[in-house]
Amino acid sequence: MNSLPSVAILSLVASFASLAPAMAQDCSPHATEIASQPLPSQTPRQMMMGLTKSQSVPDSADVVLVGDSLVEGWGDAKADFGGKSVWNFGVNGDRTQQVIWRLSKANLSKLRPESVVLLIGSNNLVDGGTTACSASAGIDKVVEMIRSSWPSANVFVLTIPPRGKDFRGNDEERLALNQHIKALSDNDKKVYPIVLGDDELTCGLYSNQNLLPSLEERCLAPDSSICANFKADGIHFTPAGYSLIRKTMKEFSETRFGQDVFGNILPKADAK
Repeated sequence: MNSLPSVAILSLVASFASLAPAMAQDCSPHATEIASQPLPSQTPRQMMMGLTKSQSVPDSADVVLVGDSLVEGWGDAKADFGGKSVWNFGVNGDRTQQVIWRLSKANLSKLRPESVVLLIGSNNLVDGGTTACSASAGIDKVVEMIRSSWPSANVFVLTIPPRGKDFRGNDEERLALNQHIKALSDNDKKVYPIVLGDDELTCGLYSNQNLLPSLEERCLAPDSSICANFKADGIHFTPAGYSLIRKTMKEFSETRFGQDVFGNILPKADAK
């Protein structure tokens, strides 16, 4: 039996390797359907949390925050959105499909927000088989529903921040999804992508991995945060992280509109 020459084998290996990135971006119709359809959380507790939020729509709100735990954890709205009434419509663990489900269950007709801030998609990327392509379809559907519910509101979509112990979790898909988010304004001039700086948010660790603590240092302090903007899990923000995001929103708004449309950033003591 003749064997393939080693050169031919290496050529085949190289060919398959070159196809890997393209294959990784394949848009699974099943994953796309899941990400862009209204689906409740699959645990009773999470489902009830989402339903409770959907049934607790306030009579009015100037700013609506929509998303997952990264939105839900934004606790100091009085300080960060001074002078504006804020409704936080974030729920821990949500994917795009859960936000779509919650939006479909809520009576949003009485609200007339000036601004809607959306941060969703990070959790989609940890689901097996969900690529940036399918998560993008979910974000598109969420934006479509927000625009339909509040056509006069400006919609601000934040890019997905880094996550994980080294801030590189699911990074190829995250970066591809962020490219999609950055292009959302191409087809709708009421939709404004706001780019969160990966390096600034991660205290410079995203691009300079040499600054990350060693394995031994992590073992000695497993519950310690390696960046003041993130909690120890490398996913959720600290108050400093939210302040930095709010600063980025302010800078974007002042550049685009000539003023901070999200209200005033107040000293924490003045917000009580």
